[in-house]
Amino acid sequence: MVFGRRGSCYFADAIMHGMPPHIAQLVAGHGDIGVTLGYKAVYPEEVINAHRAFITRRRALRPAGAVGRSILIIVWHLLSDPDARYTDLGAGFFDQRINPERRKRAHVHQLEALGYKVTLEPAA
Repeated sequence: MVFGRRGSCYFADAIMHGMPPHIAQLVAGHGDIGVTLGYKAVYPEEVINAHRAFITRRRALRPAGAVGRSILIIVWHLLSDPDARYTDLGAGFFDQRINPERRKRAHVHQLEALGYKVTLEPAA
């Protein structure tokens, strides 16, 4: 795959807007990443910032995959054991498990461990 002047601008812009250089190398079909980076003088700070932006965008997609994996594990257990039954715990399961008094004691204990004297008063 051979790119002229227009191709070099495309890859320079793509790298500057978050495309990882090694991906641009694969798309362009270059055998050496130095050729891809040679289209534009890419400075280390620019590459780091572009990579950080890429990682941030990628992390935003991660929870959906985690939920999908959890569902896959549930389905596997249900299919592998004929006696297994799925029981939905309900939307408020974790809200019911959160005991306000227990959380308050835990936070007070953590602050005391840091050397603070804690006195709690209800909000007005």
